[in-house]
Amino acid sequence: MSFRSIFTFGYKLLDEFLTSGSVPKKEMYKEALRKLLQFLLDDTDDRPALSAGSSKYGSEKNWAFVITQHLLSKLSVTTEFLADSATMKEVNCCPCDRKEMIPCKTGNTSIGCVKGWQGELDIVMGMKMPIKVAQTTDNCLFEENVSQSSASAEVNKHDFTERDLNQMLAQTILFSFYKGKGLIPCIGLGSSFVKLHFYDCEKDILLRSNTLNLMLSEEHESFETVTILMLWLTLNYELLCSGVPDELKNLKAGFHEELGSFLECYKNTTSPFPVQLNDHEEEKEPTYRGYFDSYKDPDIVF
Repeated sequence: MSFRSIFTFGYKLLDEFLTSGSVPKKEMYKEALRKLLQFLLDDTDDRPALSAGSSKYGSEKNWAFVITQHLLSKLSVTTEFLADSATMKEVNCCPCDRKEMIPCKTGNTSIGCVKGWQGELDIVMGMKMPIKVAQTTDNCLFEENVSQSSASAEVNKHDFTERDLNQMLAQTILFSFYKGKGLIPCIGLGSSFVKLHFYDCEKDILLRSNTLNLMLSEEHESFETVTILMLWLTLNYELLCSGVPDELKNLKAGFHEELGSFLECYKNTTSPFPVQLNDHEEEKEPTYRGYFDSYKDPDIVF
């Protein structure tokens, strides 16, 4: 399937601008388009900070602040980001050479349900979507087919560990239950790669992208345009996402069936998650971790 099929609103906005110069009348759509165009046309300030990848900044946590400052906040109409205070130390400026003030604060990002997954999200964008900061590895853990929509951005070696992929899946599903309806995304950030997950908790539809290169190549400090476009659409999903297309509505992820009677517990997902409930280990749903560890997506890959 193509990425366009779940972002028909966003592609229509772009098509109208590129073919006729038409600019949307509503201010939020106009702002979303302005963000993308400004980033693509004037990205010289942000390329040096991002092209080095996470290795330059000493840790994945520092890298998270850099990529939030120089990429995510530049593409999103929402500029409020909250990082997990339990694992990320408060910083007032970006770890990059320019030391700019950053829009990412630290605080309580806990989320969970009593009998299911509980934990802290690395970064939350305006309480609209989770962002997972990956622990990198040089090993290729699994292989995926290259999709037509993202062939030029596809990488051969993934830097997401199996644990990270499982956590991305868990956080995507849980945050969708927290939001209650619609196709909710989660962005995975690696050293120089990104990966996108989407879940609709009402329709039980799970989608994922291939792992995508952030930069065009190691030799060139140029962003991969396909990846930037997909990130822009995802970050502004509340404006630009058209939801699950009809042809996918019968391709269920099977999570509802796996949960059985515990499905109602996930529908009561809360954030922040009450600390006192973390002690009730015996109440956690017994099979959900096995689902995340062994789940294989249906062939809904961008």
